[in-house]
Amino acid sequence: MLESKASNPIKRHRLPDEVFRRLVAMIASGDPAPGKPLPSVAALSRHFGVSSRVAREAIAVLASRGLVRVEHGRGCFVTPRDEWRLVDHELITLMGRDQSLSALFEVRATFEVGMASLAAQRRTKSDIEALARVIEDMETDRRTEAQVEGDCRFHESLALATHNPLFLPLLTALLVPLKEYLTLSQRFPDTANRTHQGHRAIYERIVAGDADGAAEAMVAHLRAGREICERLLREPAAPSTSRAQEVPSDGR
Repeated sequence: MLESKASNPIKRHRLPDEVFRRLVAMIASGDPAPGKPLPSVAALSRHFGVSSRVAREAIAVLASRGLVRVEHGRGCFVTPRDEWRLVDHELITLMGRDQSLSALFEVRATFEVGMASLAAQRRTKSDIEALARVIEDMETDRRTEAQVEGDCRFHESLALATHNPLFLPLLTALLVPLKEYLTLSQRFPDTANRTHQGHRAIYERIVAGDADGAAEAMVAHLRAGREICERLLREPAAPSTSRAQEVPSDGR
């Protein structure tokens, strides 16, 4: 739990957001556990070296995300995980790799497979052209940043090709927290080529209007993506992603 002194002071910018991030990390680690009270506003203020107002604002954000329940006169209590608003890309990102990766790919394995099937049935000429441009751009520009953005654009273009306005915002909630994994995975020599092959296979089925084939190609693509990302969890530490890395043109 917390120490009485300001042992972990916060820098003086975006204080409520930073306190919120620190509290999410604490709750995600199980300290305090569901059903247990969060430290008081006074204790949080001392620990993080912030004002009571800042601590209250951070708690309010936790409550809005469903992580805590405020009981007036009793305190603030951590809620069970099944009550947390996890379809929130910022919160999923803050939860940490080991807690979110498996859940994200499990959702993608159902959500995006159906999305690919619908896209194959409903795509227009302009949808096909948009997908083709993304594939061409990714194969031309092998910088890490371009590969990650291109990967997201491909899946976003599929969402648009369904012509259902709900697919894109739902997809975004899944893709945003995955960007860290996608960026780090570019260090592996086979990532770029495997991603391109998966996109090509899906694209060909979309062009052919083959709903079942598009779904099968998406299953294979997501399976490969999950395997690549899970390699990161088996590594002792991940390097910084602050600098874009170059991906050689041959994918190695």
